[in-house]
Amino acid sequence: MRRIMKNIGIIIDSTAILSEKLKNHPNVHSVSLAVVVNGEHYLDGKDIKEKEWTDYLKQDANMTTSQPSIADTMDVLKLAQSKNYDHIFVLPITKHLSGTHDGFLMANQEIKLKNATFYDTVSIAGPIGYMVEVLLDLAAQDADYETMIQALDTIRDHNQTLIYPGTLKRLIKSGRMNKTVGNLASVLKLKPVLILENKGEKIEKLDVVRTEKKVMSLFIENMIQFGADSDWVFYILEVNHTDFYDKMKVQLKETFGQQVEIRDNFLPGVIATHVGLDVFGIQCVKKVR
Repeated sequence: MRRIMKNIGIIIDSTAILSEKLKNHPNVHSVSLAVVVNGEHYLDGKDIKEKEWTDYLKQDANMTTSQPSIADTMDVLKLAQSKNYDHIFVLPITKHLSGTHDGFLMANQEIKLKNATFYDTVSIAGPIGYMVEVLLDLAAQDADYETMIQALDTIRDHNQTLIYPGTLKRLIKSGRMNKTVGNLASVLKLKPVLILENKGEKIEKLDVVRTEKKVMSLFIENMIQFGADSDWVFYILEVNHTDFYDKMKVQLKETFGQQVEIRDNFLPGVIATHVGLDVFGIQCVKKVR
């Protein structure tokens, strides 16, 4: 028997990127990761906004991040429970980069939601926002549960993230890069390109090159090899605007066609904390048809 999922609720965390249309959607609920800046605690997306992230990074502030509190996680589960949804989809950041997914499971031991799917997105940022978009579209079409899970699986299995940090300062400071290696790379003016592979467990080095032109060609080559084409969505992520951003956007259109869908976004703050200013990120996601 088909389980029609017309009235669904979706829970995400503050690392997901939503379109402007969905940011205030009544059926999309978010819980914030935490950030500590110079000893002060803030909730991402609530107490600290994009401009504050940028200002703190410019000041080279001491910044650390952590998963949402169990109390906040329980509160968002209770809110969704009160809405009497046919089903609730919980779509947190990949459990390889955060304990948020496990935090939801722990909180639900108390809440005991029976009509919820705690989905391991194995993703971050744009692909999760796209999952939200697709689920809501399917609900409007009276799709069944199995169709929705198949759509989530398609997005999960066909997305990749590439990062070009304009500076290695924050990576070294946060302990994400060996200090000696990072300082040597800076002295030699080398440009590392990082990757969160599909279902990857950590952000790793893809290559180290000497020019931004090579960085761009490396991005394009990697995405084509992964299978990206004109029927994919491309998320461009940045903290502060750079010339590289404009050049890469032109390159994407020249490669995949002028009508290719490109979405411009601020890099989620908890990621920006570790990679710093002048960072450029790009995510490619296969569209669900």
